[in-house]
Amino acid sequence: MALKISLVDNKGIDCDYHRVLSMTCNYDGVNDGIYINLAGYTNASYRTLEKASGESMIVMNTPVFLPFNSTSLNLPNIYTRIKAEITQFSPSSDI
Repeated sequence: MALKISLVDNKGIDCDYHRVLSMTCNYDGVNDGIYINLAGYTNASYRTLEKASGESMIVMNTPVFLPFNSTSLNLPNIYTRIKAEITQFSPSSDI
């Protein structure tokens, strides 16, 4: 599962495949929420190559934050919330 949207990193590299690399839930009472790191690849074939070779093909890391809510903390819900709540990813599609 991943998101398809064209984003350009700070080096000018266009990435159109973004997957959740990590999630951290913070309960410190000040910055409560879910901190997510999205790994960006130039396209899905580089993710496939990464899985086959064991070598990282990540070009872009995009941090996003979601506040806690009543939905379950699972990947399909996280991807749905990223598209709905993070403006940068609102036009993305599931892949």
